[in-house]
Amino acid sequence: MQDTINESTRWYKQFWPWFLIFLPATAVVASIITLIIAIQNQDSLVVDDYYKKAMAINQDLSKIEYAQKAGLAGDLSIKGDKLHLEISVLNNKMKLAPVVTLFFNHPTRASDDFSVVLTQLQQVVQNNKIKAVYKSQKNSEAVSLLTQGAWYVRLLPVDKSWQLNGKIKNKTSIQLFAD
Repeated sequence: MQDTINESTRWYKQFWPWFLIFLPATAVVASIITLIIAIQNQDSLVVDDYYKKAMAINQDLSKIEYAQKAGLAGDLSIKGDKLHLEISVLNNKMKLAPVVTLFFNHPTRASDDFSVVLTQLQQVVQNNKIKAVYKSQKNSEAVSLLTQGAWYVRLLPVDKSWQLNGKIKNKTSIQLFAD
Protein backbone atom coordinates (compact mmCIF):
# COMPACT_ATOMS: atom_id res chain seq x y z
CA MET A 1 0.00 0.00 0.00
CA GLN A 2 1.36 3.34 -0.94
CA ASP A 3 0.51 6.47 0.99
CA THR A 4 -0.11 9.49 -1.13
CA ILE A 5 -0.25 12.96 0.28
CA ASN A 6 -3.00 15.06 -1.01
CA GLU A 7 -1.64 18.40 -2.23
CA SER A 8 -4.59 20.32 -0.78
CA THR A 9 -3.99 18.99 2.76
CA ARG A 10 -0.50 20.45 3.24
CA TRP A 11 -0.42 22.91 6.13
CA TYR A 12 1.01 25.87 4.24
CA LYS A 13 -1.83 25.71 1.75
CA GLN A 14 -4.49 25.93 4.43
CA PHE A 15 -6.17 29.14 5.66
CA TRP A 16 -6.20 28.57 9.45
CA PRO A 17 -2.48 28.09 10.08
CA TRP A 18 -1.73 31.39 8.32
CA PHE A 19 -4.55 33.13 10.18
CA LEU A 20 -3.20 31.88 13.51
CA ILE A 21 0.33 33.02 12.59
CA PHE A 22 -0.94 36.42 11.41
CA LEU A 23 -2.48 37.40 14.77
CA PRO A 24 0.72 37.19 16.90
CA ALA A 25 2.81 38.61 14.03
CA THR A 26 0.55 41.68 13.94
CA ALA A 27 1.04 42.19 17.68
CA VAL A 28 4.83 41.98 17.28
CA VAL A 29 4.84 44.54 14.44
CA ALA A 30 2.56 46.90 16.41
CA SER A 31 4.85 46.59 19.45
CA ILE A 32 7.91 47.49 17.38
CA ILE A 33 6.12 50.52 15.88
CA THR A 34 5.01 51.65 19.36
CA LEU A 35 8.57 51.31 20.66
CA ILE A 36 9.95 53.41 17.77
CA ILE A 37 7.35 56.14 18.39
CA ALA A 38 8.10 56.16 22.13
CA ILE A 39 11.85 56.50 21.54
CA GLN A 40 11.54 59.27 18.94
CA ASN A 41 8.97 61.36 20.89
CA GLN A 42 10.21 61.51 24.46
CA ASP A 43 7.98 63.22 27.00
CA SER A 44 9.33 66.67 27.85
CA LEU A 45 6.98 67.21 30.78
CA VAL A 46 8.60 64.70 33.13
CA VAL A 47 11.54 66.14 35.05
CA ASP A 48 14.13 64.05 36.86
CA ASP A 49 14.69 66.58 39.64
CA TYR A 50 11.02 67.32 40.29
CA TYR A 51 11.63 67.90 44.01
CA LYS A 52 14.17 70.67 43.33
CA LYS A 53 11.82 72.26 40.79
CA ALA A 54 8.96 72.24 43.32
CA MET A 55 11.18 73.84 45.97
CA ALA A 56 12.27 76.53 43.48
CA ILE A 57 8.63 77.59 43.07
CA ASN A 58 8.55 78.62 46.73
CA GLN A 59 11.68 80.75 46.26
CA ASP A 60 10.12 82.58 43.30
CA LEU A 61 7.13 83.69 45.39
CA SER A 62 9.18 86.53 46.86
CA LYS A 63 9.23 88.23 43.43
CA ILE A 64 5.46 87.97 43.15
CA GLU A 65 4.94 89.23 46.72
CA TYR A 66 7.18 92.22 45.99
CA ALA A 67 5.10 93.02 42.89
CA GLN A 68 1.89 92.77 44.94
CA LYS A 69 3.20 95.14 47.63
CA ALA A 70 4.27 97.66 44.98
CA GLY A 71 0.87 97.44 43.27
CA LEU A 72 2.28 96.34 39.91
CA ALA A 73 -0.11 95.43 37.10
CA GLY A 74 0.32 95.13 33.38
CA ASP A 75 -1.67 95.02 30.17
CA LEU A 76 -0.14 93.22 27.18
CA SER A 77 -1.61 93.66 23.72
CA ILE A 78 -0.69 92.84 20.14
CA LYS A 79 -0.65 95.77 17.74
CA GLY A 80 0.32 94.80 14.22
CA ASP A 81 3.46 92.71 14.45
CA LYS A 82 4.65 94.27 17.74
CA LEU A 83 3.91 93.59 21.37
CA HIS A 84 2.65 96.58 23.36
CA LEU A 85 2.90 96.54 27.17
CA GLU A 86 1.61 99.03 29.74
CA ILE A 87 2.77 98.66 33.35
CA SER A 88 1.29 100.62 36.22
CA VAL A 89 2.68 100.99 39.76
CA LEU A 90 0.71 102.37 42.70
CA ASN A 91 3.82 103.32 44.62
CA ASN A 92 5.58 106.12 42.76
CA LYS A 93 8.82 105.53 44.71
CA MET A 94 9.61 102.47 42.60
CA LYS A 95 11.55 103.04 39.39
CA LEU A 96 10.61 100.80 36.48
CA ALA A 97 13.38 99.19 34.45
CA PRO A 98 14.07 100.53 30.95
CA VAL A 99 14.07 96.95 29.60
CA VAL A 100 11.80 94.03 30.55
CA THR A 101 11.58 90.47 29.28
CA LEU A 102 8.41 88.53 28.52
CA PHE A 103 8.70 84.76 28.77
CA PHE A 104 6.09 82.74 26.90
CA ASN A 105 5.72 79.12 28.02
CA HIS A 106 3.57 76.64 26.13
CA PRO A 107 1.49 74.45 28.48
CA THR A 108 2.54 71.14 26.87
CA ARG A 109 5.49 71.69 24.52
CA ALA A 110 8.62 73.03 26.18
CA SER A 111 10.34 73.19 22.79
CA ASP A 112 7.96 76.02 21.75
CA ASP A 113 8.87 78.32 24.67
CA PHE A 114 10.39 81.68 23.75
CA SER A 115 11.07 85.13 25.18
CA VAL A 116 10.75 88.69 23.88
CA VAL A 117 12.62 91.79 25.10
CA LEU A 118 10.64 95.04 25.37
CA THR A 119 12.08 98.52 25.73
CA GLN A 120 10.47 101.45 27.52
CA LEU A 121 9.10 104.24 25.33
CA GLN A 122 7.71 106.57 27.98
CA GLN A 123 7.02 106.83 31.69
CA VAL A 124 4.40 109.11 33.22
CA VAL A 125 3.67 109.90 36.89
CA GLN A 126 0.05 110.83 37.65
CA ASN A 127 -1.73 110.93 41.02
CA ASN A 128 0.85 108.92 42.94
CA LYS A 129 0.83 106.28 40.16
CA ILE A 130 3.52 105.46 37.60
CA LYS A 131 2.55 104.27 34.16
CA ALA A 132 5.14 103.04 31.66
CA VAL A 133 4.72 101.96 28.04
CA TYR A 134 6.95 99.29 26.46
CA LYS A 135 7.16 97.99 22.90
CA SER A 136 8.98 95.15 21.21
CA GLN A 137 10.77 95.11 17.90
CA LYS A 138 8.91 93.72 14.90
CA ASN A 139 8.34 90.07 15.66
CA SER A 140 5.70 88.63 13.34
CA GLU A 141 6.69 85.03 14.15
CA ALA A 142 6.04 85.49 17.89
CA VAL A 143 2.80 87.35 17.23
CA SER A 144 1.48 84.57 14.99
CA LEU A 145 2.37 81.94 17.62
CA LEU A 146 0.57 83.86 20.37
CA THR A 147 -2.68 84.14 18.44
CA GLN A 148 -2.76 80.39 17.74
CA GLY A 149 -3.04 78.87 21.20
CA ALA A 150 -2.67 79.05 24.96
CA TRP A 151 0.49 80.44 26.60
CA TYR A 152 1.64 81.17 30.13
CA VAL A 153 3.28 84.59 30.35
CA ARG A 154 5.90 85.80 32.85
CA LEU A 155 7.15 89.38 32.91
CA LEU A 156 10.49 90.11 34.59
CA PRO A 157 12.74 93.16 34.68
CA VAL A 158 16.45 92.83 33.94
CA ASP A 159 17.36 92.63 37.64
CA LYS A 160 14.61 90.00 38.25
CA SER A 161 13.40 91.80 41.38
CA TRP A 162 9.68 91.33 40.65
CA GLN A 163 7.46 89.18 38.45
CA LEU A 164 4.02 89.45 36.84
CA ASN A 165 2.13 86.43 35.48
CA GLY A 166 -0.71 85.89 33.06
CA LYS A 167 -2.25 83.47 30.60
CA ILE A 168 -3.06 84.11 26.97
CA LYS A 169 -5.54 82.01 25.00
CA ASN A 170 -6.36 83.02 21.43
CA LYS A 171 -6.61 86.70 22.36
CA THR A 172 -4.82 89.82 21.33
CA SER A 173 -4.86 91.35 24.84
CA ILE A 174 -3.97 89.96 28.27
CA GLN A 175 -3.75 91.34 31.77
CA LEU A 176 -0.71 90.53 33.89
CA PHE A 177 -1.02 90.26 37.65
CA ALA A 178 1.19 89.50 40.60
CA ASP A 179 -0.36 86.13 41.51
